[in-house]
Amino acid sequence: VSHHEQAALRIMNENFDITHLRKLAATGHPDALYRLANQLVIAGMAEEAFSIHERAATAGHPHAQVECARMLMHGIGTDASTDTAARWLASSERQGNTVASYHLALMKPTDEHSSRRLLAAVNAGYLPAILATAIHFGRRQNQDDQALCLQLLRLAAESGHKIAAQLLAERLKF
Repeated sequence: VSHHEQAALRIMNENFDITHLRKLAATGHPDALYRLANQLVIAGMAEEAFSIHERAATAGHPHAQVECARMLMHGIGTDASTDTAARWLASSERQGNTVASYHLALMKPTDEHSSRRLLAAVNAGYLPAILATAIHFGRRQNQDDQALCLQLLRLAAESGHKIAAQLLAERLKF
């Protein structure tokens, strides 16, 4: 774990109020900016949150790049722009962020890289990707695909994903 990742973990695990987070973010540290922006989203201050996510994203914070992209995709705190969102996701993906890969796969499902991106997110244990892939294979009639669906649903359910647990229980009834 790098020094940057250790600092991020320390900041992310601390539970501060917004006033204290503003003081930390005043240092310009990308992790502090990211944490503040997340708290601002929770507090319903989307426009300010977007601005701060964007600052952290510009500083290269891969998780802020994903959040900035998500806000852009849905027009939360800013005007919607899928092109700009895709650029932030690509930047985050280049840093190895598989959540960014997952969102790029959703945005560009016919792209030549979409299968690789989705697989990377599944292999990283990203639950939304696991569930989406399970549903994909569950729609196929092939027995191998059905077995893979069950395996993925079981993995997601064991990780605490309630919808996956429900889908698994339904499939096991038959």
